[in-house]
Amino acid sequence: MKVVKCINNNVAICLDDDNNELVAFGKGIGFKKPPFEIDVAVIQKTYYGIDETMFI
Repeated sequence: MKVVKCINNNVAICLDDDNNELVAFGKGIGFKKPPFEIDVAVIQKTYYGIDETMFI
């Protein structure tokens, strides 16, 4: 998973393997300067955006 923007030390905006944007939570994932690759095992929670057009 690729980190593209760090929100704080524990939250970052990432791109998964399918280039879907998500918010990832994990202890210390925002310490490095992006962009960089991160191991999925470090991530504790993820939140994907919801495309509202899917429900119409």
